[in-house]
Amino acid sequence: HCFLGVGNQADALDFLDGEDDEQRLAQVPANVTLRTTVQQVVMLSKHAHVFVTHAGFNSLQESLIAGVPMLALPQGVDQPTNAARIQASGWGAAFQKPMEATPAELAAALRELAAEDSLQRVAVAAAGAELRGGEV
Repeated sequence: HCFLGVGNQADALDFLDGEDDEQRLAQVPANVTLRTTVQQVVMLSKHAHVFVTHAGFNSLQESLIAGVPMLALPQGVDQPTNAARIQASGWGAAFQKPMEATPAELAAALRELAAEDSLQRVAVAAAGAELRGGEV
């Protein structure tokens, strides 16, 4: 499963799952761009306001260094533990069972995390500064 994106409305949140993906991809909102691959570090540092992530350790660190709050949707292995740490540390929000999250819940989390004055943005900036060796 992968996160599709956010359109103009909260109900534009969606997950891709299975055989009808091509048909569903044809209905992507005009303000959503899909890419099969991106340079994650570049995207985080130059374009992202919120990072929707599986919460792998490398992704977590890259997001902190870039100063971008995270919406964690863990899939397995170390990701549930990392997602819990993201939430507990105030670096973002986590849905431990992402497929049970509703579009409204995901949209609300994204709006909160994207706010310029969000507490998560402050916490991520402090953690990122520490990781980069700067002042906290």
